Amino acid sequence: MTTIANFAGGEGQRAYEYLGQRVVSFLKALRRSWNSIIEESQRRLAPPLVQDMIEELTLLSPVLQTTMFRAVARMFWHAVPEYESGIEVLLALHHRDQSAYNPHVLPPASWKANAYHSFKLVLDEWTKYIQRTRPPRPPFQIPRFALATFGIGVAGSGNRHSIQPVPATNQSPVMGGLHQTAHGNQQGYLSTGTRSNSLANMATSANQTLFQQMTSSFLGPHSPVQAAYSQNALRPTVLNQQQQFQQSKRLLIPATKECPRAQPTHPDFTRSALHQAHLRSPIPGPATLEPNAQKLFRQVTGCALSPNKIARSRPHQSWTFKPLDAYLNAVPPLTYGPEDKTKRYRILGDGAVTYRMRCCKFEPAIGFPDLSTWVTTDCYWPETALFQLNGKALEARKKLHFGRYLPIDVTQYMTKGENTLEVYLNRSSQDKSAFDFAVGIEVVQTISEERLLGKIQTISAQESLDTIKKSLSTAPTKSNSNNNDPNDDDDDEIIMTSSTLTIPLFDPISAHQIFTVPVRGTHCRHRDPFDLATFLATRKREQPGYPSSPNDWRCPICRADARPDVLVQDAFLVSVREELASRDLLSTRAIIVSADGRWEVKREEVVSGVRSPSLEEDEDVGGSRGVSRRSGSACAAPVVIELD
Repeated sequence: MTTIANFAGGEGQRAYEYLGQRVVSFLKALRRSWNSIIEESQRRLAPPLVQDMIEELTLLSPVLQTTMFRAVARMFWHAVPEYESGIEVLLALHHRDQSAYNPHVLPPASWKANAYHSFKLVLDEWTKYIQRTRPPRPPFQIPRFALATFGIGVAGSGNRHSIQPVPATNQSPVMGGLHQTAHGNQQGYLSTGTRSNSLANMATSANQTLFQQMTSSFLGPHSPVQAAYSQNALRPTVLNQQQQFQQSKRLLIPATKECPRAQPTHPDFTRSALHQAHLRSPIPGPATLEPNAQKLFRQVTGCALSPNKIARSRPHQSWTFKPLDAYLNAVPPLTYGPEDKTKRYRILGDGAVTYRMRCCKFEPAIGFPDLSTWVTTDCYWPETALFQLNGKALEARKKLHFGRYLPIDVTQYMTKGENTLEVYLNRSSQDKSAFDFAVGIEVVQTISEERLLGKIQTISAQESLDTIKKSLSTAPTKSNSNNNDPNDDDDDEIIMTSSTLTIPLFDPISAHQIFTVPVRGTHCRHRDPFDLATFLATRKREQPGYPSSPNDWRCPICRADARPDVLVQDAFLVSVREELASRDLLSTRAIIVSADGRWEVKREEVVSGVRSPSLEEDEDVGGSRGVSRRSGSACAAPVVIELD
């Protein structure tokens, strides 16, 4: 049922549609109810409450709520002198109403009547305050009845209105309480949940920081209204961080009127993917690590099911395949933690095999000609596809919850003999959008460092030099000739115009020393090597001592496939290193190889500020003298980047 419920999967799309529906509902309600809200507010001389705006206008935005509150208040406050400052007093109560609103528990009619009366009382008192006082005016005192109605505790006596604080009791989250004011035995509303807990705590605290912070933002530090809140007679409370966190907590299942919660760009899967915790792959290592365990690496060595294109016009498709028995026998069993039985482990040793399924987009004109193209293509799970392996529904871990699309570990579903992978598409026949996806099941094998080093292939020095000389000896007139030889694979539009080739020798990962074992991938188009030991030491691991991630085999220079199976060692560069070591030149950053196969150390220029034209002339006229002058400082010279 979980799979069926999540089949459509477009959480972002549903959130967008939800917000769009809310906007449409608000605009319709605004046209229908705006005049009646104005008339009712003018009749009672009180702006609408948050509950009124949500119920009558479906207005959920706190910013628009405040804007509407201010606009309605101005309609009957405009006749009062300095009415803008008076409206700021009302906004203090309005913001308190916003923070305490609970859509699950609505206040009684008596509390709403008291709230409207509080708004009107502030208007009356402000009018008297302006008429009876002259600048500089004393601080304005908000009527205590209004403070009590909105749950702002007041200490002291001698004013027109006073309240009796509510004892600090731990109320049940589903049981509310009422407190009585000393004036007229009025009952103030305390709702369940957020409103009851916050107001009960506010009534018992002697701190006034919260209300000062709440009003200072829109009254200003020197406002006469703000000055009143610094008096000891008014003591609103401050909530500590823990209480504020408890107020900000929301129900696990959003309420009907609650907007869908936005997902961050880089989500924390421990929170956003809690509903898919059961899909996590087993931990690839022992619960207790051995101190001197050998280093293990994981890589994709092949496919149990080669990538197959998913036809967009067929609602149901299936493929049958038979994995090798030798691989299935190498699958380690699942184990569980000694203390936490919810943690699954699959202890991987040298030669251990696991299986995972991936779905990838591809270019129709290219496809996946080889395994390297497949493994370097990012995983992508289409929203309209549902997969089954041997009758077991497979849930995909998608980008919305994990930040990227993750492969599905299908090791536990693989069986000896024939296995069947099925895909069901929920696409309309009218949907003509591109749907170029392929799905495959990979074999992920674990290999020890010792065995990995023994599998690295080597290109002979002669073969490497021949390739370099061939690339440098390409005739520049070839593009102008009419060569129709079908067996000629050279591209007439790409011609090597330089007679030399510069090869950097410093490892691109560490960037501070020459390589020890120069390697590159067979699909790399460059001659630059990287150091094998540094490359292996920097592969990602879930924990130190665990096998490396199978997704981290990319060339650090060109991002091509660099799995151990496709790494090659260049014997020519090995001989270059040996000669440099014999000449004590291991600080050399690059060499220059000519078309005849000879190489020399690339001289590095000492660059300090603007290059002098006289220096260039001196180098052209007396090249040997310039070379001798630079050779002494070659070791300390900065890096020179040259584009060949």
